[in-house]
Amino acid sequence: MASYLESPGRKRKQKFQRVLQLYDARSKAAHGSAKHDSSTLYDTYDLLRRVVIKMIEERAVPSKAELESELFGSDAVGSLTENDRVAHDFLLKRSQEQFPLDFSDRALRRRCLF
Repeated sequence: MASYLESPGRKRKQKFQRVLQLYDARSKAAHGSAKHDSSTLYDTYDLLRRVVIKMIEERAVPSKAELESELFGSDAVGSLTENDRVAHDFLLKRSQEQFPLDFSDRALRRRCLF
């Protein structure tokens, strides 16, 4: 998630470290830990909100190959297979048909953020 949301550098590293902390907290909660910090819930919500907003703005859900390319660099990851490309195009078309909203309107985007 950090590589999807942040450019390479300090912010990405900080985001990566926070995602690890959130994952550890989720794991503890799933396995019966009674203590939960409310900031963990808020940070998890904020992280999810940022990912969803980025997908809405880009009108696309990133493929596994695209995420790996962001994480490891484009030269380390092969291009999309034909099956991946067909599946990605199909899902993108379906999402645009089902949710034909124009999020370029700033006021509309703001309402969708909260």
